[in-house]
Amino acid sequence: MSTAPDRPSHPLHLPWWARLADLYVIVILLFSIRLIVFGPFVHEIFGIRLIFKSLGDNLFRAFLVLAVRHVLLRRPTLPAWLRAETTRASAWLRRRWPAVADVLPSVIVTRLGVLVVGLVAVTTFGYPEGAPPYRYSPDELRNLPVRWDVGWYVGIAFDGYTWNPRPTHMENVVFFPAYPMIVRAAGLFRITEATADIGTWIAVGVSSVAFLFALIYVHRIARAFGGNETGRVSALLMATYPFALFFGVPYSESLFLLGCAGACYHASRRQPVRAGAWALLVGLTRPNGLLLAAPLGLFVIEDLWRAHRAGTRTGITRLMTEVRAVPRLVAAAMPVLGVAAYSAVNWYYVGRPFLWMEVQHIGWERTLGDSGRLVDRLYFISKFGLTRLLEINPIDTITLPAVALALVSIWPVLRRLGVAYGAFVALNVLVPLAYGLMSMGRFTSILFPTFIWLALALPPSLRAPTAAVFALGQGVLAALFFTWRQIF
Repeated sequence: MSTAPDRPSHPLHLPWWARLADLYVIVILLFSIRLIVFGPFVHEIFGIRLIFKSLGDNLFRAFLVLAVRHVLLRRPTLPAWLRAETTRASAWLRRRWPAVADVLPSVIVTRLGVLVVGLVAVTTFGYPEGAPPYRYSPDELRNLPVRWDVGWYVGIAFDGYTWNPRPTHMENVVFFPAYPMIVRAAGLFRITEATADIGTWIAVGVSSVAFLFALIYVHRIARAFGGNETGRVSALLMATYPFALFFGVPYSESLFLLGCAGACYHASRRQPVRAGAWALLVGLTRPNGLLLAAPLGLFVIEDLWRAHRAGTRTGITRLMTEVRAVPRLVAAAMPVLGVAAYSAVNWYYVGRPFLWMEVQHIGWERTLGDSGRLVDRLYFISKFGLTRLLEINPIDTITLPAVALALVSIWPVLRRLGVAYGAFVALNVLVPLAYGLMSMGRFTSILFPTFIWLALALPPSLRAPTAAVFALGQGVLAALFFTWRQIF
């Protein structure tokens, strides 16, 4: 004889009150973890003051609510419901947006991992001078993203630019406006010096979201060369790459990568409006954004050459091909227009359009011709060995393998992905390298064609180990970065 079920026909259906109870338990557990890690705290949410001082009281309240909920509704249990909902959401996401499903785990795990490593490093290793050079909050968690150039970006977001016509030291004019202005907009234009610590976490969110969408574009580009698995592996390698730690902190790398990948994707699909919009963003994000104009132009030239080789050299067909190329060439010029627009702002305020370039030299001592430092490092390695260079200059030692990988990848990227992508890698390595090794790790992190080539070239058995080695390197760099050791 069968027994009637004592639960709704839909085994995972929850009434509203049960969902509310489960949500309350989850929130209490999350705050309890916060209390365990950082001690008692007070939060104010929508005018409601939440005080968390006793772990035992919090866990008792959560247990009481959970017990009452399970007495009134035994099935499904909270863990079973969470597991089923997670599985259902994952299946829906993979069905609707497979690229998002492929890249989202890599983004979440690596971005959270970087922050966890940074927090552990701060609380265990500490700072070289016993304290950070500056901070926005005495709370280490709230202050965690405040490192190195973050102060410049967040400072622009809440206080704008300082226009000094006779710069003698570092000035924030050297940082292009797209990223800090997007951070300001994400903070609803309410970021001030008093809320700068909150502003840095808003910037973390902006960087992480931009990185997610950037990897979606990388996945789409890679999929055209090797299918979904190539797209997934390319995103994984980019997310675990040692210098990818800058994609989850308040730096402009993630936005720059998003603009470059988006512009190249749409340019390859002959969509000039979208390509031009992303390209303009690139030009307003960093000065080397103007280099993107060459690869975008090469997409057009490649198509014209293919049309020429196919025999469309005469008549109306040739005319239409050339007419369609005009808006694509205009889109290719958008990065230059972006840099020119910011230069025009410089000229408007101080009468010197290239003030941002002058400050690069005055404040950061970046000058053309500093590539001799690379030759010096290679000579030193040949004479004394790599371990000796690691002892006296660990930053350059860490940067050299990244530069070597980028340089080695230029030719295979050109052969397997095309001239445009090969030019993108070459220009974004060789031009910054002419100014020396400073920040070269960050410059290599945005070379998405290099990671697509790696995903194509690596045998399946070596993909996971390579990502693991990359992730270990990213952990080391994260520990150095968050404890104010110089790696930029």
